[in-house]
Amino acid sequence: MKNSFLRMLTHPIIQLISFSWILVGSAHFGGPYLFFVAGGVTDAELYAIVGVAGIVLLGLLVFYPKPVFQLLATICCIVSLLLFFVGSANDHAHTSFSEILPLITLILFCLIQILVILKLTRWKNY
Repeated sequence: MKNSFLRMLTHPIIQLISFSWILVGSAHFGGPYLFFVAGGVTDAELYAIVGVAGIVLLGLLVFYPKPVFQLLATICCIVSLLLFFVGSANDHAHTSFSEILPLITLILFCLIQILVILKLTRWKNY
């Protein structure tokens, strides 16, 4: 039971959903992180390009499950979020970190990524 539940939580689709549905808010617009990535791609923002790379890798993992792809996808997703929240042009961090629902989605994403990293570094039969 424990291993199957952890396998489910670390599945690439769950990873993709947790990344795409992180709630981000600002004074003018709020919504899932996927909306911000899609908008950033049109402006060739670095966080959006890295985020799309993570999404594509997670999509490939469904058909070609390779541990190295999952590690690269995890790194891309984390770096995309860091670039988004730390970037000077994005003032979304203040609103996202002060409301409970966006904070819960971000914490859930972080927990799933930690489980994925633990799975890739410690589990032998995944």
